[in-house]
Amino acid sequence: MRIGLLCPEPVGAGGIGTYTGTLARALADEGHDVRVLLPVAPVPEEKGPCYHGLAFPSRYRLPAFNRAWGLSTALLPWARHAAEAVRALHAEHPFDVIEVPEWMAGGLFLKPGRTLPALVVRLHTHLALVRRLNDLPMTLDARLASSLEARALRHASMVLANSAALADAVSIDYRIPRKAIDVLHLGVDVERFSVQEAPALKRSLGLEPTETLALFVGRIERRKGADTLVEAFAAAAAKVSGLHLAVAGGDTMTAPDGTSLREHLASRLMATGYARRLHWLGPRDHRELPELYAGCDFFVAPSRLEPFGLVYLEAMAAGKPVIGCAAGGVPEIVQDGMQGVLVPPANAKALAEALVLLATDPKRRQAMGERARARALAFDHRALASRTAACYLEARARHAKGRHA
Repeated sequence: MRIGLLCPEPVGAGGIGTYTGTLARALADEGHDVRVLLPVAPVPEEKGPCYHGLAFPSRYRLPAFNRAWGLSTALLPWARHAAEAVRALHAEHPFDVIEVPEWMAGGLFLKPGRTLPALVVRLHTHLALVRRLNDLPMTLDARLASSLEARALRHASMVLANSAALADAVSIDYRIPRKAIDVLHLGVDVERFSVQEAPALKRSLGLEPTETLALFVGRIERRKGADTLVEAFAAAAAKVSGLHLAVAGGDTMTAPDGTSLREHLASRLMATGYARRLHWLGPRDHRELPELYAGCDFFVAPSRLEPFGLVYLEAMAAGKPVIGCAAGGVPEIVQDGMQGVLVPPANAKALAEALVLLATDPKRRQAMGERARARALAFDHRALASRTAACYLEARARHAKGRHA
């Protein structure tokens, strides 16, 4: 098939970029002709998929208007610009199917018809859910942007959700029949993320091999559970003298006063006396992640609600036990007590107990890590590519019959 993938961020720069890059390579390996349209910098050069850089358009320049309608004035020009680029490439290189994420309503102006192929919209994290998890109000701007996301979903040939939990949330938030949303879990490159010895991380942090290192990967924001994690770590560190935590991710201006959340959390931890055992690694390129996972003893990401949670699969593929929350799509990946520990979201006490449990029981970590690797193999990205291609064929059949989500 001739497949077009639209991505609003560089490959490897975020969850959608990572997913798109992994899928594109796997589909190309299966013999499909894959074209990826994404922002100009950086455009990766590799065999397999063909990448087409897009200049990310500026939002409409209406200063006073932008302050109140910033989401919409960013979304609309992107959706229109992306559609123009897809149409131009489709005219030169006709696609059989186009996949776009719901984020930024990339499919808003790509309604399937005689001049456009089947449209598949992949759900990652819709705007209404992002606002809810970050305790942000649904302003008129957010409502308009969400309505545009929903409109793009309604004219799609197929809507794919990363998890059943996400499909349920979108169905409720955007008033789309649940039966119109198909579920297809994401995949992980189990060769790139594999079990290996990697003492460099602990060494770079000045730790002894016998000390225990937990790793968090993700943006430092409330919806990722960063505040709960720091509170729980302080409690766990008081009980386990050799426990350290490494945080790999970018800062956000989501502190209570609108400033740096990292600085806010660091100041809170300073008062406990355990700040020296929390290591801020800053944003890391996705190419560095295999070594980070390999270098930790276990992984922790207490997101309040993760629609899927690719980071858990990456850590599990590296043979690491994981700690997450029993919410969203995480229980569809991690079986509590088998590959790791699941705790209630926003519960620092339960999270601290889980940290202590894994930090003090190497045999448990080893057994869970082995089961984690075995579980991750079921999510091999090559199998995902085959299942995705089958979904594309179904989307084409629906398109031919004039059926939409």
